[in-house]
Amino acid sequence: CPLIGAITASNELPSGEDSAAIYDRLLVRVEVGYLADPSNFAALVRSAVSRPAAPVRTTVELTALRQAVADGVPAVEVPDAIVDAVCALRAALRRKELIASCLLYT
Repeated sequence: CPLIGAITASNELPSGEDSAAIYDRLLVRVEVGYLADPSNFAALVRSAVSRPAAPVRTTVELTALRQAVADGVPAVEVPDAIVDAVCALRAALRRKELIASCLLYT
């Protein structure tokens, strides 16, 4: 079953090889701090006990998504200067012993 997308959450940053392997594959990462403003905490508590209006859902048919991936993604032109900059960034990170990886979809 090909995976098209995944959303995950955790209360901890990865500490071992197993969790780091998963974390490495999350391309978009957002770290959220604790609520500092008391009014934000009150709003969070209120949101848990009240029913919000149902959001309007945006949907995309799987066939349309596959079509976009098959046709649209390969059509994006990446200039050599961008490829060179990404390679230079990766090399600079390796010199600092930081591992940068990327996933290529075909």
